Amino acid sequence: KKVAHVIIQEKCTKCGICYSVCPFDAIKKV
Repeated sequence: KKVAHVIIQEKCTKCGICYSVCPFDAIKKV
């Protein structure tokens, strides 16, 4: 679970979207 969290955080940073909203988008894209 920790690894997945890191991936989401990295995608969030690249996404440029709010870290609160990005996580959901990242999970859906994955």
